[in-house]
Amino acid sequence: MSLAPQLVKAPPDQGALAWLGSELSGLFVIRRETTPSPEPDRRLDRARLFVESGRIQPAIAEVQHLPNARQAAAWIADAQRYDQARQALDLLETTAILDPHDLRDASGKRVDQLSPAQATLNP
Repeated sequence: MSLAPQLVKAPPDQGALAWLGSELSGLFVIRRETTPSPEPDRRLDRARLFVESGRIQPAIAEVQHLPNARQAAAWIADAQRYDQARQALDLLETTAILDPHDLRDASGKRVDQLSPAQATLNP
């Protein structure tokens, strides 16, 4: 089940006065042309584009600004864990490229001590 329809609607526990205020504030919006639209549907579209392009933190920021963002708490937590894991893998890869002298294989042997036949990846 997709969270999208729930996220762009007003929270169900929102009072009548708060609902009226948010509706009135949406009637006239003055913003610079270069400023992204604050409309929930547009925010959700931007969040999808950010995820598709691998930009997780901006996607999380867009989702956090949706009307029912608290219903996406699990998605936000998963996205943050995913982004942290990806950053950790990037760091490992960068370290392996920049400082390869201490690299070891799964059995603990130094990589530079392996013969070319042993250095191939085994599935």
